[in-house]
Amino acid sequence: IDTQIESKRNTLGVDKQHDLHALINDKYLQARAKALTVKERLCAKVQGKKFEFEWVDRAYSNTANESRLHSHIKTQITRHQPNILNLLKKYNKLCVKLQGLIRDGKATVGACAPRKLESKEVYSLDVDAPIWDDRGLKDGAAGPIPLWLGNEDVQNGIQSWLVTQRCNKEMKRLRIKCNNTRVWVSREDLMIHHVLDSATGNVSFTPHWPCIDHSFQTLTLHIN
Repeated sequence: IDTQIESKRNTLGVDKQHDLHALINDKYLQARAKALTVKERLCAKVQGKKFEFEWVDRAYSNTANESRLHSHIKTQITRHQPNILNLLKKYNKLCVKLQGLIRDGKATVGACAPRKLESKEVYSLDVDAPIWDDRGLKDGAAGPIPLWLGNEDVQNGIQSWLVTQRCNKEMKRLRIKCNNTRVWVSREDLMIHHVLDSATGNVSFTPHWPCIDHSFQTLTLHIN
């Protein structure tokens, strides 16, 4: 890679090499590139943390053995908390630095500083959340506002799509639970018939069978 970079650099003329040297030593561009890198890492961390929380929130429907796994995941989430806060502090410091460079006239013409993020809003991943606003971090940031950020219809459409995805996922989970319940009812029904056949001489048990049989038939109809 170094050889390729050097080869490309040698093909530049004197003026282009001078411009490249100026870009490499531009403190504003350096700070902006660092801020963008830190923010991308911050977004990845927050997204991963949100996914873990959603997974843990469904722990109520799992077994005792899986609950121990959930406890472990919660511990890991707590351990990752300082990493997110450290990235947030680093990003906000770079935003302050960029603001100072712009104020001192050391930035490109028309440059705008990126917005700092508050700790209470960094975990919001809504479509219009501040964490997605990259204005001031990319060359195209000063252009038109992207539709997902400034168009209410697009925002509502994205939110509706996300709701639909969650509903489809929940429907799939309910179908699995319904099928498991159906299997359980069938097994219990066979077991009761087996016990009844084995206890035909038990006078105290036999009168209760019609009621039990009706209950299982009703339950089977509801889950089909």
